[in-house]
Amino acid sequence: MRIIGDGSYTEILYWNELTDLEREELSDNYEDIHASAFFRYNNNVFDLNEFLRISDFTSPGMKDDFGQYHGIYNMSAFDGILIKINEDGDYIQVYYYMS
Repeated sequence: MRIIGDGSYTEILYWNELTDLEREELSDNYEDIHASAFFRYNNNVFDLNEFLRISDFTSPGMKDDFGQYHGIYNMSAFDGILIKINEDGDYIQVYYYMS
């Protein structure tokens, strides 16, 4: 498993902080999209609601690889994005993983 990221913090954004184009692209996803939180990574906007929570209930193998992270978004069977949320919940650290 290879995890790439520099540990820098990215600000969590809310609906009104997105550009008009970003809101237009996301608005058809689901009805309560306005209540979601987002972040930008590699020229894409991600909705935090699309991430799966990594918790104590995760399988042992997954916990060994990803236990220090708070969320995972699988882009394929072989890669995806991991996040860590700061204590205040205002910023996240974003990492790319691949196997």
